[in-house]
Amino acid sequence: MLRVVGHCLTSPILGHIGQRHQHMRATLLLTRPFEQSLETAKRCEGLSANIVVSSLIEIVPTADMPETPADSSFVVTSQNGARRLPETQEGIVVFCVGDRTAQIASELGYVTKSAKGDVDDLLSLINRRDEIGPLVHVRGVHTSGDLVAKLSAQGHQASEWIAYDQREQPLSADAKLALNGEKPIILPLFSPRTASLLLAQGPFSAPIHPIGMSQAVLDALGSMQTHPPRVAARPTADAMLTEIEALLSQPHRLESGSVSG
Repeated sequence: MLRVVGHCLTSPILGHIGQRHQHMRATLLLTRPFEQSLETAKRCEGLSANIVVSSLIEIVPTADMPETPADSSFVVTSQNGARRLPETQEGIVVFCVGDRTAQIASELGYVTKSAKGDVDDLLSLINRRDEIGPLVHVRGVHTSGDLVAKLSAQGHQASEWIAYDQREQPLSADAKLALNGEKPIILPLFSPRTASLLLAQGPFSAPIHPIGMSQAVLDALGSMQTHPPRVAARPTADAMLTEIEALLSQPHRLESGSVSG
C-alpha cells in the first residue's frame, strides 16, 4: 500500500526516503499532477524502487464551460481536460487523444472516440469522421501548439474552453533529498513544461535517468540529463510504464550508470 502525506507520496514497503534512503537501489520520482502521479505510483508499486511523488503542477479549475451549439462535440487532449467535462447529455461525442482520457470521459457518460496516440493521431481521427458539427477543445492555460487553429485550417468549426490552470509547485523535501543524493533517480516526464519547471529548480547532484514521452520533453530537460535518456515508443502512459520497468529490471547497471536500451 502507498502512503500519502499531503501531496507527497512514499512507499511504506520500501520505507520513507528520509529514513532508509541508503538501502534504496533507485528512486522513481513522479512529477505529474497528483491524480495522474498517484495512478502511475499504484501501477509501479510492485517494482523494486522507492516511489516519491512531488507534483510540479497543480490543476486548478478556471472558467465554467461557455455556451456551445447543441450539436457540438468535445476534443480532449489530457486527462485533466476530461475531468472538467460537464455532466453529459446522451449522445454527445468526445474525441480523446488516448485511451485513459477516453475512459474518464466514458465514465462521465459520453460517447468516446480514442486516437490512441498524440495530437496528430487525434486530428487524423477527427478528419476521418463524416458530418462533424462544431468542436470544442477543452484545454488548460498552458498548452503546446494551437489545436483550434489546426482544426479550423482543415475546415472544422472549432473553438476552445480554457477549463483549468496548471500552477507551478515547488519540489517536496523528499524529492529534493533524492535529487541531491547518491542513488539513481528514474525520472519519467510527460510534458515539456514539467521538464522545464524541474530544470529551473536545479541543479541536482544525483544520477538522473530521464524517460521522455517525446523527444521534445527531453529537449526541455536540457543539461539535467546525466545519463542517456529513453523515449517512450508511443506517447502513452503504458509505453512510459514499459520504459520504467525496463530501467528497474537492470538494478546493478543503474547503480553503475551503465544501462542498456
